[in-house]
Amino acid sequence: MTSEAIQHWLKKKFSMHIFGCWVGAVLALVVDSFVLFLTFWLAYFIVLMGEWGVSAVTELTFNHGFHLDHTWRLLISGGFLVALFVEWIRRSPWELDNYGTVNTPLGAQSLVMYDGALGAFAMLLANPQVSASIITEILYIGPRLVLGAGSLAREAYRSWSFNLLECAQILQLLLSRENAVTYEEFKVIQRDTDWIKLKNNLARLSGVVFLEKGLSMTDDLRQELCDLSSRN
Repeated sequence: MTSEAIQHWLKKKFSMHIFGCWVGAVLALVVDSFVLFLTFWLAYFIVLMGEWGVSAVTELTFNHGFHLDHTWRLLISGGFLVALFVEWIRRSPWELDNYGTVNTPLGAQSLVMYDGALGAFAMLLANPQVSASIITEILYIGPRLVLGAGSLAREAYRSWSFNLLECAQILQLLLSRENAVTYEEFKVIQRDTDWIKLKNNLARLSGVVFLEKGLSMTDDLRQELCDLSSRN
């Protein structure tokens, strides 16, 4: 199989990859704008409810109500969104989906089965840490979508620097061998190659296997390239 055919296959594959990254980023931002809109006005509603509660207490205690104007409510709601982004960025990945110990009293499954949503709500009340974790994860949807869109955009940008010629030569060599090719052999064949950049490029290809001492490819990728050769 010629290197030119593999280059053409790689170009088509990475064009689709870049297109998919940009489409995913745009869709994530579109959905995120709606999610952040809902989160913002949810925060606004909670601030308004809190204001009414505080006002009722101060009215009874000091005979003077508490009032926030519309601008302050907007600022507090916006600050809440900023705090969500800051907290999501500083969170450790190990903290995700940490629901703690779930209490399942006797007959709890039957309660959920027969009472449906009311039973499930009762179970959430019986597990406050689980409830708090679920609500927190829902509120983090906005920041996750924004940062996910940024990651997809960066991946699409980095993919433009993909070296078709070098990667095609690597794949051609892997295809010609039944066993893995060691890194020493690659360095002898391609002396002036930036191996860190090349490894990052190859890591974007599904089917390239990174071993401790060399590279190999999966049977699916080998079969795909062989089929490509037969079509040409």
